Amino acid sequence: MTLEPKLKSKLVAWMLVGIVLGSVSLSLRWVFLVPIFQSPDEDVHFDYALCLNELHRLIRASSTEVGEVPNWTIHPYVDHLSNATDKSEVTFHFDRPMPPGYGTKAFYKNIDRTAPTVTKDRCKSRAPALAAVYPYGYYLLLAGWLDIVRLVVRDRPVAILFGARVFSVLLLLGNLLLCYRVAREMRLRRAFALLLTACIGFFPLTSFVSSYVQPDNLAWTLVTICYYLSFRIKREPDNKTIQAILGLSLGCLLVTKLQFFVCVALPILAMLAAERFRPNREGWLNHSRVALRLLLPSLLFELIHLWVVSGARSCYTGAAPYTNFNQFVIGGFSNAIWDYFVLNTHLSFWAIFGWMDTHIQFRNGLWTQRVMFVLQVTAWIFLALTLVRLEQVASRLTRVARKGRKLLALRMALSNVPLNSYFFFTIFMVALYVYYQNRFGAQGRNWIPFLLPIFFTSAFYAPKALTMRLARRMCCWGVILGLLTYCALGGYYSIKTLKNRYYAPRAPTISKLAAQNQSVAARSE
Repeated sequence: MTLEPKLKSKLVAWMLVGIVLGSVSLSLRWVFLVPIFQSPDEDVHFDYALCLNELHRLIRASSTEVGEVPNWTIHPYVDHLSNATDKSEVTFHFDRPMPPGYGTKAFYKNIDRTAPTVTKDRCKSRAPALAAVYPYGYYLLLAGWLDIVRLVVRDRPVAILFGARVFSVLLLLGNLLLCYRVAREMRLRRAFALLLTACIGFFPLTSFVSSYVQPDNLAWTLVTICYYLSFRIKREPDNKTIQAILGLSLGCLLVTKLQFFVCVALPILAMLAAERFRPNREGWLNHSRVALRLLLPSLLFELIHLWVVSGARSCYTGAAPYTNFNQFVIGGFSNAIWDYFVLNTHLSFWAIFGWMDTHIQFRNGLWTQRVMFVLQVTAWIFLALTLVRLEQVASRLTRVARKGRKLLALRMALSNVPLNSYFFFTIFMVALYVYYQNRFGAQGRNWIPFLLPIFFTSAFYAPKALTMRLARRMCCWGVILGLLTYCALGGYYSIKTLKNRYYAPRAPTISKLAAQNQSVAARSE
């Protein structure tokens, strides 16, 4: 009787391993296929981590100000890699490929051979530009990883950069395993949890973000850890170990990406407060101890962050206010919805990568238009279904509250942290878009930590708005199979698109150093 469940468990475990390894392999393909610094802001992210790695300590941002710095990067390796690969000539120019010879061993060897000597004085002279913009968490962790990389590859700029990219792939590996566990905690069957994990792992946006130096990779992992711990602490609200680990995870998330911390921490704290609240059960002293375990790491890490950014002026200016309500609605809110569900953010979530200059081509231009049309129609349909389902849930909870069971209604409303954080993040991003008038440049990759609740909403939450059980099942399976189909097509055509974008023979303008690399590659052949 016990043999069959054990066999099922082993089969599920092996299938999960296969999904994770397949996704990791695809991301590794992107690591070495996407040219150096041809992913958004990779050069400045890498520069910050390299400077911390050189000095082995945090750097205060008071020595720099965004806007007055003539060059965003200060580490010699970053400038050298940018010049050697013609970054400025290729970025934003979809008709210009990489210099001839790029990707060959001779090309990389020549970059390493001509690399400048690095001294700590340059990193000490002023802080990296991002020190005044982003929290230090990801960069400090990556700097520690680079110490391990340099033990293996020594001072070879190309190998160090690829080693930094591999760190993002390792984060993806752990993240996918956590996604499966969270899906199981959300009461999905093993088969559905596996399929949902596969959709996340092979989604083209996942391969894109997890293959380059980007703090969203660590933020995604921390968000998923917080999701898992939120279910654990819901079952065991008095478990001090889980409370401490969750508090540490939230603290790390705070100094990685603030917006993700806000949209995850608030739903978790609200859920825990509703679960722990019992009239005349516990005193305020015990509640204070729980709050201390959850919030003390965030407080301590944030104090360090304030020390880092002290004296530096923000690169973001105040928002230009709207003059009247109609301008706010038409020019602000409607533009945000249109961007997130039709234009830039929607397109870059599904099919635009690189510096927003690489659009996946499905077979040809006509087929690409057809695919994007289907995605657009589907997005509107499921947005409508989600809103209908939210109204249904709100109505039912209201009826429960009116019957005198207000605490039960509140606990039910706050029980699903992943869903609540995703909805909260959506509202937060719309408000941010309107307030700053999109000066931060919203893109689809901003939503990468919420892939799990996004896909869960489309496949399992929104279909419940349908009244017929058969329709709900067909809708659920349609979403899962549609996502898997898109992952298969997107994974195949994205590789072809990258090859055509960066390696197709054309006649680009190349720098002097790139010309030297070309001649070295030719002699080696």
